Amino acid sequence: MLERCPNCSKELKLNEAQLAKIRDALARLSPGQTLKLGCPLCHRAIVLGPDGQPVSAVEPCREPEPAPPSPAAAQAAPAQERPRPPAPPDLGWLAGQGLMDQETVEDIPRALVLAPPGPTQERCTSTLEELGYQVEAPDSSAAALERMRFARFEAVLLHTGLDGVSLADNPLHSFMAELAMDRRRHILYVLVGPAFHTLYDLEALAMSANVVVNEAHLDRLGIVLRKAIADAEALFGPYILLLKQHGKK
Repeated sequence: MLERCPNCSKELKLNEAQLAKIRDALARLSPGQTLKLGCPLCHRAIVLGPDGQPVSAVEPCREPEPAPPSPAAAQAAPAQERPRPPAPPDLGWLAGQGLMDQETVEDIPRALVLAPPGPTQERCTSTLEELGYQVEAPDSSAAALERMRFARFEAVLLHTGLDGVSLADNPLHSFMAELAMDRRRHILYVLVGPAFHTLYDLEALAMSANVVVNEAHLDRLGIVLRKAIADAEALFGPYILLLKQHGKK
């Protein structure tokens, strides 16, 4: 099974739930099909064959080298360097049988963890991975906002100690607090810090979050997040189902 990204060669820390989904998708491939995944580290495409091994990228097409000029032509030409043509396009994305024929695993939820590097970040990351999330850990709120412009995330965990600013001055928190509900209701927003009262709903509501967690309770973070996920589903689930029935997201 896939252990490293064939593009960046970094280790892919996929949990058992994610691996099970990949195995199931590989088992359902039709003859000649391939499976496309996105690397959570370099964000480039990983294409797997039916045996679960990466498929080699297609070599880009190259224009034939022009024939060298004849000696007579070389003497007649002005003594100046000819301009170089632009390089041919990179056709690496053509690996496999084409995007329309590939089956893509798109139901693995993604999460952002924004916490100071160290035990706190590691605890938050491992807990979300155990819950089935594919976790990214940007080093700043600005970097996280840039990622959210191009990818969908189902969970965002923010520690109040990140970036060395107050929560009121944190650009990611301001973004989440002002996010339109058609997108916000699909994101589990978790705030972690030393001043919060774990699972205090009124405090979470005042902070525009789904749940608040005191960092002293990080050893029980898995239980806290399972309850928060269940509460969010109970709150928004029927409404989202009704929207889908009427053709809306």
